[in-house]
Amino acid sequence: MLQDPMKALVEFLEQLRVQARYISDTKGGGNETMVRKALVEPVLRWWGWDVEDVREVQPEIKAGRSFLDYVLVMGERPCVVVECKAIHKKLSGDERSQIGQQAVHLQTEYGAGRGRLLLVLTNGVEWQLLWNDSFREPFAKFNLWKDEPAPLAFVRALFPLWKENYRNVSVEKDRPSEGKASPIPSASSSGKEAARWQRLAAVDPASLTGKRPRLIKTPEGAEVSVRRWIDMVRFILNYYIDKGVNLASLAPLAIRGSSRTYLFNTQPSHKEKPFRQPEKAGNVIIEKNLPTSAIMRGVQAFLSRMPDGARWALQMV
Repeated sequence: MLQDPMKALVEFLEQLRVQARYISDTKGGGNETMVRKALVEPVLRWWGWDVEDVREVQPEIKAGRSFLDYVLVMGERPCVVVECKAIHKKLSGDERSQIGQQAVHLQTEYGAGRGRLLLVLTNGVEWQLLWNDSFREPFAKFNLWKDEPAPLAFVRALFPLWKENYRNVSVEKDRPSEGKASPIPSASSSGKEAARWQRLAAVDPASLTGKRPRLIKTPEGAEVSVRRWIDMVRFILNYYIDKGVNLASLAPLAIRGSSRTYLFNTQPSHKEKPFRQPEKAGNVIIEKNLPTSAIMRGVQAFLSRMPDGARWALQMV
């Protein structure tokens, strides 16, 4: 006799809660390996993924200078990225930025620059789901200990993890320019007329009044959604940090046309005054409180020092 699906789900979630509390109470707070084996892999199995098949669930995949815990593959194409943390680790913006950056490197290595990836960030208890083209904030969340009724919350939040969602993903790299409809649409393949791409190095900083960024394209062709100019700065700097660029060796980085104003420095100060809104990025400090035109001139000055800097592109709205 088949077990009632809802009853099976209730029992499954209760087993996860028991495991999570044991891990949480373990001396040392429960490490990432315990979280992966006892909490994450069972959830992947629940949603149809064969965690014993390395052709489908690939562990420890190199992306940039670090490793992703799991890459879920369908038809030789990466569809889902899962990054695990220790059970008491807070899932903050830094962790979301990290998995977003890793996804860019992963797409570059797989040659799937326009594909949309589901990003899953979890400590086994809290789950956050993001898209690679808008990874600043999760579009769905689930908390194993807090969300009630747990079965309904589990299904609503984690349904994008279901393996069958990716069954029709083509092995070939579907691109709108080839007249194909992407089964997992990217932000650049909406029904609206696409905004014009511009070489970032050629954008006129004086023309940005009333505009904001929509997408930036890396030298490898990966498209990333950004909503503010400072988000563009963060992404570009972190991109090169991940590639091993020592930003401190370029500091202070003066914006074009002003030797007294810096985009970043090793100390939170311009030539003659302190930064008004400093923010750390690797081994340098960014000045966030700059006019839009100054931000653009600073980014252009930075990219002019990168071998592939001329290959960055930008869409604005």
